[in-house]
Amino acid sequence: MTSIQVNSSDLAQAKRLLDPARFSRLLRSGMEEALAYMKGLVQGKTPVDTGLLRGSIFTEIRGTMLDFHGVVAPGPAVKEYASVMELGRRPGARMPPVDAIVRWVIRKQIASGGSARSVAFLIARSIGRKGIRGRHMFEEAAREGAATAVRIIENRFRKG
Repeated sequence: MTSIQVNSSDLAQAKRLLDPARFSRLLRSGMEEALAYMKGLVQGKTPVDTGLLRGSIFTEIRGTMLDFHGVVAPGPAVKEYASVMELGRRPGARMPPVDAIVRWVIRKQIASGGSARSVAFLIARSIGRKGIRGRHMFEEAAREGAATAVRIIENRFRKG
């Protein structure tokens, strides 16, 4: 998991000067905007087959009052697939499920009918042997968007 820290003297000053409820509201609204920005970056870097992974990415603010943290993550239904797409699969690992690849083979019109399963098995075996490279969409989005996300939150406090 990748995280972005907001350690700003502006935020520290705002925390001292504003009543806790107002500080909390400003921080929450700034985080919502920053998370939406980060979500867009992640989605733009996410590989698309059916669109299920890209469409499942969500944002959430967790915590209470003055102890918030934001999350940009894939939905639970695609968590394992998202992990493989993010980190890749090392060579020599167990091959992926053939059934998922059968659907991909048919969608891409590589083969159909009975031969689709045979082709999918060969692809799955190759992935198991050779691995696949990770796309690192969450990691890259965090690296590229961290400074902008922090500025979004800081600007929320400057505008008040």
